[in-house]
Amino acid sequence: MPRGIDRSRPTHELLDQPYVRAPGRTLELDLSVPDGPGPHPVAVLIHGGGWRGGDKDDFARVRRLFASHGVAAASLDYRLAPRHPFPAAVSDVRCAVRWLRAHGEEHHLDLERVVAVGASAGGHLAALLGTAADADALDDGSCTIDASPRVDSWVAYFGAFDMRPEAPYSVPTRRVVDAFLGGGDAALASPITHVDAADPPGLVVHGTDDIVLQAGQARAMVSALRAVASPVTYIELEGAGHGFGLLTRAPEKRAATCTLLTHLGVLPSE
Repeated sequence: MPRGIDRSRPTHELLDQPYVRAPGRTLELDLSVPDGPGPHPVAVLIHGGGWRGGDKDDFARVRRLFASHGVAAASLDYRLAPRHPFPAAVSDVRCAVRWLRAHGEEHHLDLERVVAVGASAGGHLAALLGTAADADALDDGSCTIDASPRVDSWVAYFGAFDMRPEAPYSVPTRRVVDAFLGGGDAALASPITHVDAADPPGLVVHGTDDIVLQAGQARAMVSALRAVASPVTYIELEGAGHGFGLLTRAPEKRAATCTLLTHLGVLPSE
């Protein structure tokens, strides 16, 4: 981690908290909160895994690191494809944001600084939270919490932004995307189709050597955001592939780490 950050700040945790009873299972989240009166900004951490694997424990270390730096952080489970195709996962992460907003006061959360952070498939879901909060068709009816799914900014590491048939994918990755969609509306599932000037600030991080989700997807998303003057920061990492860590200390990825921490308010903006 960059120097000058307090890593010793005490935190408390709420683990295995049910946030929605979805078809087929009850979904849970883990929440780590810095001690003190707050209110604390909150990062909503969304795991990757091709929409078909992974769970909330994938980001347990990152969640605790964020909390030790003064940012409350929630990592969450969501329903996985192909058993639960689109829009199940999207509906779930939207419900998790609603739960955090509904319970924000009791956990000392700053509900004007809710940041969605995701990697790979989680980056896609974070981007949808950022660009499509008003798309009611992304809810499947399983969430009954009367709160907004809006986030105040979003971060996508090596994410997917265009699910439509004409989007460039390798054959193996297209199979994964199609399994996630399950015949659903590819345009509705694509963050790039929801871009408008009202979108909250975004951060996109992608590697030039990513063969799973090519950097062209990220570049097209950033171009679409900039075309409507929606604030976005883009960091392209030369030689990086798919799946590098969010808080890596590697010198060549330091800029991405520092920019993420600035986006979350941990480091001051210059």
